[in-house]
Amino acid sequence: MSKMHVLINKEALFNNINTGTIINGPIEISRGCGGRDVEAPHIYKYNGWYYLFCAEGGTREGHMVTIQRSHNLYGPFEKCPDNPIVSQRDYGKALLQSVGHADLVEDNDNNWWIVALATRPYKHRHHLGRETILLPVTWSKDGWPMVEGKQAKDSYKIQIKEPIYQPKKIIHDTFKKTKLSYEYNTIRSFLSDYYEIKNQQLVLYGNKQTLNTHKSPVFIGVRQTEKECYFETQLSVSLKPSSSAGLTIIMDCCHHMEIGITSQNELYVKKTVADLVNINIIEKVIGKIIIGIEANQEYYQFYYQKDNQKYKVDQTYVKHLCTETCFSAFCGVYGGMFIEGEGKAVFDYFHYQEK
Repeated sequence: MSKMHVLINKEALFNNINTGTIINGPIEISRGCGGRDVEAPHIYKYNGWYYLFCAEGGTREGHMVTIQRSHNLYGPFEKCPDNPIVSQRDYGKALLQSVGHADLVEDNDNNWWIVALATRPYKHRHHLGRETILLPVTWSKDGWPMVEGKQAKDSYKIQIKEPIYQPKKIIHDTFKKTKLSYEYNTIRSFLSDYYEIKNQQLVLYGNKQTLNTHKSPVFIGVRQTEKECYFETQLSVSLKPSSSAGLTIIMDCCHHMEIGITSQNELYVKKTVADLVNINIIEKVIGKIIIGIEANQEYYQFYYQKDNQKYKVDQTYVKHLCTETCFSAFCGVYGGMFIEGEGKAVFDYFHYQEK
């Protein structure tokens, strides 16, 4: 599949399953429905028709879902007269934006749905990445799957047998298990040689890399899933010169913010936005310290705790880590523990909570 053509291997069922070598093809079956950047083709067979779903219009505000169909897998395909069947391009004030990349599914109660990607911007910027949404589908009299109003609403009234309530996400890890849970992520590599869990603590070992590197810095964290949330940890460090460790929120190697401890035992806040770097030294640290990053839709605020008191020491705009500012278009912000340079950092717990 190229950006401008939908391709299919005509002999895909007869290719070499051992080597993956294509015996014949691919062939072009569609150029889309007239939008730019045709991508993500999905084909479904239903009631004798092959339905070809595509994402068109680019992956930002002009994103849309289009459909074509044919009785023959290889076409020719006719375009749905109501294309795009879903798009937010004309609803700039809606909660959900950039809707596209749809999959068609039927549940056990014969209800039809579209599972798609969308963003939730604030003031035309978003930093949570592309998220999954679910939209109800009905079939038109002439056999086309339709979404009400051809737009993605933020809520629908539906009839289901057993309501499912999703609680606010809370991760509180005191490292009692010998392995990290599935919520955690690293950057590029698994970093199995640079961390261990022992004595109910997570220990990170420096690999000489920093969060600015295009290699694999030592970072273990989770995806930010709501605009209002906070990350928190308690740590102590034993670092070599010019090293640091702590808590970071990161979009990519050129856009990230930290609160941490330097090799000189100084509590600091550091902000990196492309080639602009700001470092704020707070105070000297002795032993363990609790540090945190609190988020709302406009700001990240950095804090530490001392003598059971919380002290907010700095803040930055969320927009500095949004997709429109950064190089990373769709992954969203992650928050977690890190170490830069050499030495080790010992974390007693990690906490992430949606508000």
